Formats: sequence, C-alpha cells, structure tokens
Amino acid sequence: HPPQTPTHVTKLAELERFLAQLVATGNPPGLSLVVVKEGKLVYNRAFGLADGPRQSAATPETVYHWWSMTKIVTALAILQLHEQGRLRLDDPVSVYLPNFQVQYPAGASPAITIRHLLNHSSGLPDPVPAMLGWVHYDDASVDQTALLHRHLPRYNRLQFTPGSKARYTNLGYMVLGAVIEAVSGQRYADYVTAHILRPLGMSQTGFLYTREM
Repeated sequence: HPPQTPTHVTKLAELERFLAQLVATGNPPGLSLVVVKEGKLVYNRAFGLADGPRQSAATPETVYHWWSMTKIVTALAILQLHEQGRLRLDDPVSVYLPNFQVQYPAGASPAITIRHLLNHSSGLPDPVPAMLGWVHYDDASVDQTALLHRHLPRYNRLQFTPGSKARYTNLGYMVLGAVIEAVSGQRYADYVTAHILRPLGMSQTGFLYTREM
C-alpha cells in the first residue's frame, strides 16, 4: 500500500522519506524530481529504480515515458487551434473527422463534440489494458488518424449519453490527436513539437523512445 501523503512537510528529509517509501511500493518504481526557483536549479534527485529487472537505479538523467501527460499538450494544441479560429469546441467531432462513427446509446443522443472529448464526457470507453499494446517506441512515422481508424471499430459503443457524466478515457484523447492532424495538416507529434515543445524550450521532450535512451 502507498504511504499516506503528508499534508505538509517542514524539512527536506521528510519529503525524501515519503518519496523513498512511495517508490518502495513499486507504484511508481522510480521517479526523478527537479525543483527550479527563479530560473535556478535548487533541487535535483532521483528515487527508486529506472529498470526493475536489471536493478538499475533511477537518476536525475533517467528518461521517462510521459504517458498521460501527453493529454496536457493535446488539450493545449486543441485550444490553440480554437483560438486561431480553425475549430470550435462545441462542433461535432464528425465535422473534422467525417469517418468518425460510434454507436450511441439512443437515437436522440447528442453528437460527441470536441468539448466532450476534452473533459472526458464523450461516453467512449477506455481500452486499457489493450491499448498498452499500441504504444510505439522508436517508430517516427506513427499516424494518429490511421491508429484511431484501426482500433476505434472495436471500441465505438458509447457507455453513456455524451455530456451526461464524465469517465476517464484514453481513446477520447486519441480522437483529439486525429482532430489535430485533420485541422493542422501536420502529424500530431510534429504539431506538438513545433507549436508547444519548441516554443517552451523543451528540447529534451519528444515522442520517440529509442534503444539508445
């Protein structure tokens, strides 16, 4: 069981003790923590393991997958395109993806909109753990639109009427990735890199996980 999260800490040793206990549970098995204050690096340390089978310790230089943190840049990309007037949040997804077809729970159900996808209220199921097998590592030519079209037919039955409730779904953000490609004319990874990562100076963040890493 994970340790109880402290409501506050007064000493660095307390924080480090909590983080050491956290990685000891294996969830997560390792982490690297950096604190930047007023443009200066004031703390940088790693805890736990970067590779469990090899018993390799995590370090401040360990490379991590960003997994669901890509939802942050996905949402940001959608909002950029919205601010540019290239899409509207309350438009049906089918406006941008004509081949987007789902099975609604009722004939009178409202169509899934971009906003529904952003706030996880679309009704689309979450295809975990199956989607762990879709993860790509060193393939630079992944097409989010093709990936969606390949897998959506197996997960296109909605769990509830769009907008009636919220339930976390990775599939919804895959759809947003395809919308970004359709509206921008760029691959999802290329758009995020050019319009979000590079302007922020995030030169060591990307979408490929190579053997060298």
